[in-house]
Amino acid sequence: MGFRVDSIQLDTKLFYIFICVGALGMSIRIMAHFSAEAARMRPKLGKLNHALTVLRERAQTRKPNIEVLQEITAPLREKEKTLRTYHEKLLQLDLEQMRRENEEIQEREGKRIRHRK
Repeated sequence: MGFRVDSIQLDTKLFYIFICVGALGMSIRIMAHFSAEAARMRPKLGKLNHALTVLRERAQTRKPNIEVLQEITAPLREKEKTLRTYHEKLLQLDLEQMRRENEEIQEREGKRIRHRK
C-alpha cells in the first residue's frame, strides 16, 4: 500500500505541476499577445492624441466667440419660447376652425340627403 499512496501523491504532484506550467504558458502567451497589440495600436493612439490636442486648442480659441454668441442669443431664446406657444395656439385655432367647417359641410350634405328622399 505504501507504493500506491506514493504513486497517487506523485500523480497529483505531476498534475499540479502540469496545471502550473500550463497556466504559466497561457499567461506568457497572453502577455505577448497584448504587448504585440499595444505595439500595433500605439501609432493609432498617437494620431488620436494629436487630433484631440488640435481639437482642444481650437476649442480654446473659439471659446470667447461662443460666449459672445450665447450672450447675443439669450434674449432670442426667450422670444423663441413665446413664439412657439403662439404658433401652437394658432395651430389649435386652425384645427378647431377646420373641424367646425367640416361639421357644417357634413350637416349641409346631411340635410340635402334628407330633402332628396
